[in-house]
Amino acid sequence: MAHFVVTGKYTDTALKGLIAKPDDREAAARALFEAAGAKLLTYLVTTGESDFLIVVQTDDLQGVLSAMLVAGSTGSISNIKTALAYHGRIRCGAEKRLCRRGALQTAGQGSLTRHPSASPVLRRSTRAERMVRTASP
Repeated sequence: MAHFVVTGKYTDTALKGLIAKPDDREAAARALFEAAGAKLLTYLVTTGESDFLIVVQTDDLQGVLSAMLVAGSTGSISNIKTALAYHGRIRCGAEKRLCRRGALQTAGQGSLTRHPSASPVLRRSTRAERMVRTASP
């Protein structure tokens, strides 16, 4: 199952309502995501750009997006962002797969170019290489 991270901000009206009548927003969020077929794993109150961070698990991205549309339509939250999240072992596995295939060869910062020894493989070109290509007739 996929994990999604959802962040957002409470509107001024919602914050005033929470101050006037404190409420457990985790329970409301859990019910909303469960109705959308997702499992709420984590609900955190945050500072900074967002007021909350939620981690849900589901195979139904449309369900998560539907839940966020419903939540956004209430006018209580804004600046909603949803991102796919994955365990570090998945990225590590992808990196190992690339190394086994000799797919990426990093030669400094720059744009991706084809590796000279294998046509479908990419590596970063150096600034000097780009300057030579640009200067060549």
